[in-house]
Amino acid sequence: MILSRILLASQRAYDVVVSRDKTVRLYECAYHALIQGELEETKAQILKDIRSWLDFRSSTKGGVQMCLSSTIDASVEPVLTS
Repeated sequence: MILSRILLASQRAYDVVVSRDKTVRLYECAYHALIQGELEETKAQILKDIRSWLDFRSSTKGGVQMCLSSTIDASVEPVLTS
């Protein structure tokens, strides 16, 4: 029940953002704080993903921005722990 509410809230937030260039990524056993209080390997993966997202969007080819699409990445199923 809680998991479905979290996924629904993530989907709603994604839908409300006007930009076409957006990504939602869910991390297994991760919390809302992104990197604060997360396991070291989770923090490392989150920072790597943020860096890759920014690098991809800041690169240009012939002065044209390379990415104008939106994606939802739910390939990693979030798991709630007690």
